[in-house]
Amino acid sequence: MLSSPSPAARRRLEQSQLTYFCKKSNENRKGYFIHTGFTDILSTLLMKSIRRILIAILLGLLLALGSWQVVHAPHYEQASIPDKAQGVTVESKSTPRPVVNTQFVGRVTAVPEKPDIASATATPDTETDSCTNGPVGSGTFIWPTDNHTLTGNDYGPGHPGIDLAAGEGSPVYAADAGVVIAEGNDAAGYGNVIQIDHGNGYLTVYAHLSVIEVRICQSVEAGQQIGAAGSTGNASGAHLHFEIAQDGFYINPWEVLP
Repeated sequence: MLSSPSPAARRRLEQSQLTYFCKKSNENRKGYFIHTGFTDILSTLLMKSIRRILIAILLGLLLALGSWQVVHAPHYEQASIPDKAQGVTVESKSTPRPVVNTQFVGRVTAVPEKPDIASATATPDTETDSCTNGPVGSGTFIWPTDNHTLTGNDYGPGHPGIDLAAGEGSPVYAADAGVVIAEGNDAAGYGNVIQIDHGNGYLTVYAHLSVIEVRICQSVEAGQQIGAAGSTGNASGAHLHFEIAQDGFYINPWEVLP
């Protein structure tokens, strides 16, 4: 018959079992924390890698979009006003020379402070004259048409004026006071054209007109109707080709129009 262990033996056995279970529990916890820590490190590294990949993809897309815009976006050249000291002005390649050779188109060796109207020459079908005692413009320009929007070509190299929207027969006004120094039909491409000397270094040109309502040496006031818009000459549709020259050089009309 087996005898029961003594109380002291039972206590030692229980203490031994408790020690064993605590040891195993500590080992399990240690393994868990090691596993968890390793998993956290892997997760952090993975998230950082994913973040870097996403950032790289986003930057690549932005660069590709920028390149596409550069390639496909319309490009506009800013026309620069030549230095007078150079004696060189804007040379038109697609637009014919003005009806009056006032030395503000093409290359010249010396540009006078004011275009030499007295020595101006014209195409055979255009009347010109050296007119004196005309009114002097204010230097402040008004719109030559009722419509103030661009249609067709803007000011720039090869096109020394702006094409303003104007229907066939719509009125064309003098942009400032002055005297008409040229009017008629220009065989070079301007069609029916008017040129006004404003007596202060400014000249304005109004081209492709359907009707001319002024004559050589006629004085005009700012806002006076001088003709009607059309599509004569080298024009594919009705509009007003408008140019401004100052002291022998083309300038951008947008810079002086209201």
